[in-house]
Amino acid sequence: MFMSQFAQWDVYMVCDAPIRNVSVEGIDYAYEFCIHYPTYRGTYLSCIEELYFEVDGERVPDESVEFHLNGKQFLLSELSELFAEYWHIREDAVIRVVNYKGLEKGSTHTVKAHMQHRIPYTGYEGEYGVEISDCTKELTVE
Repeated sequence: MFMSQFAQWDVYMVCDAPIRNVSVEGIDYAYEFCIHYPTYRGTYLSCIEELYFEVDGERVPDESVEFHLNGKQFLLSELSELFAEYWHIREDAVIRVVNYKGLEKGSTHTVKAHMQHRIPYTGYEGEYGVEISDCTKELTVE
């Protein structure tokens, strides 16, 4: 197993777009931000071994996170089974955090994404390359 061949791509993992609140009938119930796959190639979602987020230094509970990609919604616990769901390099995933209140408009938050992922085309001789990517950015709520 080798690691950290794509570290220069980590800075792009959390997108620069603002955080947006998600509401139903005028009531905020979640907020969302975008992430980008941190290499120059896409991958199957099953290659993501670990994915978590922190907002303002607090880890977001996995059960509060929805991963939106390709017009579909997944729980983080489902990613390891998604062998046919491809994350294309030109597509950003939307991360929705259900907290039943959203975030205050205009406020700025520190968003951290952490991902450990296998590089699928490196599986020669039975071992895959594994990349650990971390990115932290300040984002404002739109």
